[in-house]
Amino acid sequence: MKKTIFILFILFLNSVFGQNEPEIKIFHRLVLINAENKIMVVKVENANVWVTQGFYQTQDETIQNGLNNLAKSYGIEIEEPKLRGVFLLKREINNEYSTSLRNVYVAKIESLMLKKPTGIDEIKWVSVDEATELITFPHISLMIKGVIDTPNRILGGTLRQFKENDIWKTEIIEEFYSL
Repeated sequence: MKKTIFILFILFLNSVFGQNEPEIKIFHRLVLINAENKIMVVKVENANVWVTQGFYQTQDETIQNGLNNLAKSYGIEIEEPKLRGVFLLKREINNEYSTSLRNVYVAKIESLMLKKPTGIDEIKWVSVDEATELITFPHISLMIKGVIDTPNRILGGTLRQFKENDIWKTEIIEEFYSL
């Protein structure tokens, strides 16, 4: 009985005085490049949002399976996607704060026979400069430009995402560096 009370007391102290770290989500972004060195960007259905494809990590899926499943949802197969960036994204929206790890993978593809998965309204192949202009969120553009401009390095860095006058903004908190 004393042991049970002691354990409950420790749990109580931890909940009152302990540090409750926020959950850090992991997002994997897959930058697909075709034979003409154009990047695939997609428009999200029912929104005026352009991005490159990606997914949040779940406990049930491995990174490789997630990347393969993402590519297959577009009707393509990828071989050996290369990890090219590991970024920390600190998000501040309406006085709510979150942190996520953003891994950026790059894969070259030969086939342009694509299908539109559920939730995607439009697919375009554009140059890197066009992609960085078209993509809705500046943090994505900065990460993609960084990894494409330094093809033989894996980059790291920290970014802050926020809204100013209803416009998405990004600040580089920690300049990109080689890992």
